[in-house]
Amino acid sequence: MNENIKEEKEKKEEKVNIKILYSTLTGTTKKFALTLKQKLLDQKLSTFFPQVFEISEYDPNDLQDESSILIFIIATLNGGPPRSAKTFSHFLTDLVNDQRIPQNYLSKLRYWIYGIGDLSYNEKYNKFARDVDVYLRKKGGNSILKKGLGNHGNKFEELLLHFNRFTDILVEKLKAILKPNEKLNENVILHNDKENDKDIDIDIDNEDEDEDDNFENDENDENQTTDIEDVEMLTPIMNKILTKQKYITVGTHSAVKLCRWAKAMLRGKGVCYKHAFYGIISYSCMEMTTSLACANKCIFCWRHNKNPTCTSWHYKQDPPEMIYQGSIKAQKDLIKPWKGVPGVTSDRYKDAFNVRHCALSLVGEPIIYPQFDEFTDILHENRISTFCVTNAQFPEKIESIKPVTQLYLSIDAPTKDILFELDRPLFPDFWERFLKSIENLAKRNERTVFRITVLKQYNDNFIQNYVDLIKLGKPDFVELKGVTYGGFGTNPKVSMNNVPYHQEIVKMAQEFMENDYMKENYGIACEHAHSCGILIAKKIFYKNNSWHTWIDFDKFFQLFQEKKPFTREDYMMKTPDWALFGSKEKGSNPKFIENMEERLKNKVTDIKSNENEKENQNEKENEKEKEDKN
Repeated sequence: MNENIKEEKEKKEEKVNIKILYSTLTGTTKKFALTLKQKLLDQKLSTFFPQVFEISEYDPNDLQDESSILIFIIATLNGGPPRSAKTFSHFLTDLVNDQRIPQNYLSKLRYWIYGIGDLSYNEKYNKFARDVDVYLRKKGGNSILKKGLGNHGNKFEELLLHFNRFTDILVEKLKAILKPNEKLNENVILHNDKENDKDIDIDIDNEDEDEDDNFENDENDENQTTDIEDVEMLTPIMNKILTKQKYITVGTHSAVKLCRWAKAMLRGKGVCYKHAFYGIISYSCMEMTTSLACANKCIFCWRHNKNPTCTSWHYKQDPPEMIYQGSIKAQKDLIKPWKGVPGVTSDRYKDAFNVRHCALSLVGEPIIYPQFDEFTDILHENRISTFCVTNAQFPEKIESIKPVTQLYLSIDAPTKDILFELDRPLFPDFWERFLKSIENLAKRNERTVFRITVLKQYNDNFIQNYVDLIKLGKPDFVELKGVTYGGFGTNPKVSMNNVPYHQEIVKMAQEFMENDYMKENYGIACEHAHSCGILIAKKIFYKNNSWHTWIDFDKFFQLFQEKKPFTREDYMMKTPDWALFGSKEKGSNPKFIENMEERLKNKVTDIKSNENEKENQNEKENEKEKEDKN
């Protein structure tokens, strides 16, 4: 019995899946991929399981835990990747430049590369294939055989012969992986052929350590003729994941999702903190982004980092009018299913189709979209106000974008070390970018906000450091908001223990006000207990013994249409009493809160109804059992 178990275990260990990935221009790489697949099948080894995929069908996020051996048969176009491989190429570029990712990140990966290029391109001969090899090795990938570089300038028959000589060695290498004690076929020898391949000398071991590791991005090279914006931001797999999470993707890089507070306000079950602090009507608020890609991978991201990352825009660019029309349609499609839902009145349901606000804070970094200004202009022309949230990694954009209704910086950490740990930024100079973004925020004329997402035991005990950042950025408002627990995937660093209670956020706000600078320039204005949120506001918003943190939207659109410079003080409005700090409502608008006693009564009725239904079901099952026995 033990012998059989051992034998089965050995068979399982010997099984090798092989994924052959090709990127084709003229169909050559596809032909070669199918040729290699057949060659592997001809070995008639039950342990070989070759599969062929176009490279755009492969999710590069799988590289870290890839159990299959990857075979890349890839072409180079004018010194860069062909269109089908651009997403993969951008992923690897970001991966190798990402300081957060360790050098052994791809230590499990086994691969081999065969490139097809043209010697007439001189130093750019097979550059994409050579770069991919460097990228993978820099993060710990293991090449099972030295790469092969084929010259497409030769006749097809000569190129195929060259490819077959390499893959003969590859097959022997794969056999050696299956049976380490078995020697390679000594009759399979690859001779030097500099006409076909400058690096054709081959050693069975991985010997490419002399390859130039200082690779460059050739996208802006004067000889580059391919359009770098051909590549779409979302891979089909990413799109599928986001759709499953109830996003509606718009075009190739934007998305909309219905906020839970929009659903709550529709049903009369509460309001968003943005309603309490600023007067936003939650069910008329469209939460969206013009760019799903982000320059951070925050450990507390309640979107679970399923969106792509990037440090610059290198994607296909959808026109702003198309994004606007698609987003409005998506928002309305998300509202439609709520007709007839208990608590949703006909007036609120009808009103929800009138989109009056856009929260550019769904996920990603909306300001990197090159036509961001044109998009916000369209929103404002249609009397839709704008709240834009940015991760403070693109200071030049903070300085240059046109005014929005309210501009946020996510201030997730008070020090460089904590920001590195919490936000996991891609940029090596992330702290300098962070400080420059804060500095540029101080130059803005519209309403500005520091959003501090509070995680207990991480960033909740550094009041003076935060005050120093506030002095630099001079924001109109500082939002202290407890982190929203969203499961955080499998991240062991964040749990419910890091989610503060509202009383702890209140205490933190009060500690801010003990600072002389804060006491002189700011005050605690509002709270939203349900969101564990406190709003600290500049004293310029305290007029006639009342806080004026709400927004006069009609005045904002009037100022926008006049095309004249205006400031934050030109469109402020009095804050209602129920939203103020210390009110008995604690930020919950009584208009949108149902009678609690009635809700509890209905809940008890529902429980009893469910219990009776369960008893009836049990009786039916018992009767059926008796019948079956008889």
